[in-house]
Amino acid sequence: MTDKKDAARARLEEKRIAKEKKEQERDARLDKLEQAVEHLTVALPLGATPQGGTELRRLEALVSQLEETIAEKDEALVGALAEVKQSADAMAQTNAKADKFEKENAALRGRVAELESELAAKQAELEDTYSTADKHAEENSADETEDLFVVECPACEKEIPVTESELEQEAIRCPECGEEMELDLDDVEE
Repeated sequence: MTDKKDAARARLEEKRIAKEKKEQERDARLDKLEQAVEHLTVALPLGATPQGGTELRRLEALVSQLEETIAEKDEALVGALAEVKQSADAMAQTNAKADKFEKENAALRGRVAELESELAAKQAELEDTYSTADKHAEENSADETEDLFVVECPACEKEIPVTESELEQEAIRCPECGEEMELDLDDVEE
């Protein structure tokens, strides 16, 4: 956005410089015309009548030219000022739109951040739900397929659930203390 503002400022500066140059040229022409009029005034003393009216016609032509030049320059200045005002108005509108866009963009970025946070929370919740559901499904499938029996560890005296297939083994390790224990079907409780 700063590049656009800088470009607009540069265009306004170029127009201002061009306007100053035109004013300087106009002032130089006016000075020249004033000098010519002054020269004629000095050359033609007050009350004297020029021979054949040539000097007077020349003077009238210079005055007429001076008036036309002033009128042209005034029109050019008015036009240039109108262009500068129009450019300034357009730049103000562009800046207002840019500011509005930046505010809307910031609001949208905030909303996106909120939605991302909500999504992450929902994903974590779903992962917990599926993880818990998977554990329950595994436990339920194990319960449904095999009966569980309880064996007491002789080392730590903890009761350990074992499946029917584990009972068929001669020995298992206690998950609590790590001791290997021999299985005796007489010690098993359903």
